[in-house]
Amino acid sequence: MPVQAPDRQRKVYGTVAMLVWLASGLFLFSVTEGADFYSQKAALFFLVGLWLADVVVGGLCALVLVTLADVLEVALKEGSVRARAILARVGQALFFVETVAVFLAARWLMARLFPT
Repeated sequence: MPVQAPDRQRKVYGTVAMLVWLASGLFLFSVTEGADFYSQKAALFFLVGLWLADVVVGGLCALVLVTLADVLEVALKEGSVRARAILARVGQALFFVETVAVFLAARWLMARLFPT
């Protein structure tokens, strides 16, 4: 199956999750009233959040894609056009789901750290 190694997948999805967390955090800090960018809560938000986004969300998305690749390898012929097409679409969908999930998690944490 033409899927990258699990470690490579985890790095790619982890990097995307971290970039989305960083962008979401910068956006949320700029629009949230009472949120101080130079505070201990901000450091906690960014440091712990970036790490969790990488490990949890990135790892979970990579696990889903690699598991699906293994299932498709058994169900369809290895390297078939259909299997590659399914994996490409699932990979794109996972990037979208990952982006939305990370933003919603960042927004939830922001609301808990800086209640209005």
